[in-house]
Amino acid sequence: MGRFQLGPGRSLQVNISQEEIINVFHSIFYASEQDHSGPPKLYNGVPIHKHPGDMFNYQQILFEQKPDYIIECGAFQGGSTMFFADTLNLIGKGKIVSVDICERAERWYPQVEAHERTILIPGSSVAADIVAKVKETVKDGKSFFVILDSLHTKAHVLAEMGSYGPLLAKGNYMIVEDSNLNGHPLPPEWHTQTMQEGGPFEAVQEYMQKHHDFVVDLQMEHRFLFSYAPSGYLVKI
Repeated sequence: MGRFQLGPGRSLQVNISQEEIINVFHSIFYASEQDHSGPPKLYNGVPIHKHPGDMFNYQQILFEQKPDYIIECGAFQGGSTMFFADTLNLIGKGKIVSVDICERAERWYPQVEAHERTILIPGSSVAADIVAKVKETVKDGKSFFVILDSLHTKAHVLAEMGSYGPLLAKGNYMIVEDSNLNGHPLPPEWHTQTMQEGGPFEAVQEYMQKHHDFVVDLQMEHRFLFSYAPSGYLVKI
């Protein structure tokens, strides 16, 4: 819808807005990332399914805050678990407690299970016994980083936020991933369950209406123009 300055001597004339360009690229990038026909996307030999810009943000947050525990809901094969564990190794402290239903044939890879900083808990992240086990595991912690990336329905995400949000200390982050589903900006039909039931974005909206001890960090979200967690970088205040 105008001319965009892209640096010294570089401009681009287009007929759509910058926001529209970002949203279209976001959708193309996400679809490409979900396409498993090409070479696998690996971190240290383990499949990983996250936006690289978000991963860069996460390591910066972890380095600055040096949490006692990361609580990860949803791991799939464990690529992000491995990434977080290695980041904690570089920091020199902390453990990652990773929760996954493990109903698929591909569960945490052996190198993830063997990592000295991983604590792996199979089960539903919102089941009462699993929530109790996580809380017992991290009871000595004073600083946390929580990342929610399991079942993407509104009800499930709200239950996770209600279970793990209260653990956070002032300044800690709770990341609600895949809030890009259901039109934010990914087309709703790409994930029919969230289209029918609401998804992570709708869960964040409802949670923030009732819990005023969190704010959304839009600056971190937009550092790489788009995120798989729009409005999902929540900071405890």
